[in-house]
Amino acid sequence: MLIRYLLFHIISFPIAHAVPVFQQLVNFHDKTTATFSVEHGEEPVDAVFRFSAQYGLDSGQRENLQKVICDKVVCARSKAKVWSTPVFFGGGKYVDEFILLEDEEPIDSIHKFCTKVGLGLGFRRAILAEACNVVDCVREKPCKFVLG
Repeated sequence: MLIRYLLFHIISFPIAHAVPVFQQLVNFHDKTTATFSVEHGEEPVDAVFRFSAQYGLDSGQRENLQKVICDKVVCARSKAKVWSTPVFFGGGKYVDEFILLEDEEPIDSIHKFCTKVGLGLGFRRAILAEACNVVDCVREKPCKFVLG
């Protein structure tokens, strides 16, 4: 009897990644609607970024949507991830994931990341080259200081 009970509950247990953890209907001014969803393991702010790009929301609309969503679910960040890459040492040993957030200059984030995890200039250049193939890079050298 116990085995049948366990099998029933294991089989009927929903698979977490198969169902979004949050969904909300979004109404547009032209009377159309779309379903906004946050997938299992996804940062809500990244889902807002993806949805905004897909439906052409302007920055004000996106900020409003983000505020509504973050009032309903926990948002760990206020800025969306625009690009990321796993970083490995030459021997294949995993170091960490480099994450570039919106409104960050890639070289500044890369410099900060490489300093934090102890990677040299060669890694910084390699990550920058990869990043600049995907996002706009304004500079190739990091800022030395920030005012304010």
